[in-house]
Amino acid sequence: MCLITYATDTPSALAITASHVERAWRDNPHGLGIAWREDASGPIKVRKGYMTLPGAIAAVQRIQKREPVEMAIHWRFGTSGGITRTNTHPFRVRHGALLHNGILTLPGTATESDTRRAARLTTDLRPSVAAEILESWRGSSRLLFLADKPSQSWRRGDWIESNVPGLLLSQGYSLPDLVPASTFDDGSFYAPRRPTMPRRVNLSSLLGRGWDWDDDKPLTPPASDEPTDVPPFPVSGL
Repeated sequence: MCLITYATDTPSALAITASHVERAWRDNPHGLGIAWREDASGPIKVRKGYMTLPGAIAAVQRIQKREPVEMAIHWRFGTSGGITRTNTHPFRVRHGALLHNGILTLPGTATESDTRRAARLTTDLRPSVAAEILESWRGSSRLLFLADKPSQSWRRGDWIESNVPGLLLSQGYSLPDLVPASTFDDGSFYAPRRPTMPRRVNLSSLLGRGWDWDDDKPLTPPASDEPTDVPPFPVSGL
């Protein structure tokens, strides 16, 4: 399941209300996270791991006060990896932040969701190369990559143009009041597709790099309410 709302400008970012956050939470209650950009050429910032509805609403409202020029919110419905802060989206990687709605053909584990695993395996790569690998795992789900360099951002899958100009939805049933009457979302993004790997990328070499991280370490909220960046996955220095 899950839901991503992607606001491509400040007015659409400010159009998400507390009622929208609450309505989407009913279907997707396993954690919320936010990626945003505060100026047109600035880097992406990430806050995630909000596991209660009041905390999620407060986080969205704090960031809206900064009038972001771009903002993506992810509500999670967990299908693998457990219900933990570390499995909430977005995933801060070397060049930006990754968000996903659906099920990848790359399987998750008991402690690591499919998207978290995908982010970990591609964190070191140039956005264009990572996009090729992630596309091969996408099936018919939705992916959003917000890059620190805006020109390197990309989006994959069938997204819905909402009733709010500039606001895109990864699915329509969690926020039906924002979906045009002509839109029909049948949930087909869950259908698997046989994965194909780009020939120029050696996946086995990625899998064997011996990443140093802790699956179960919770994200500790900062002492203040001021939004801060989530550190990226460790990188190998490529």
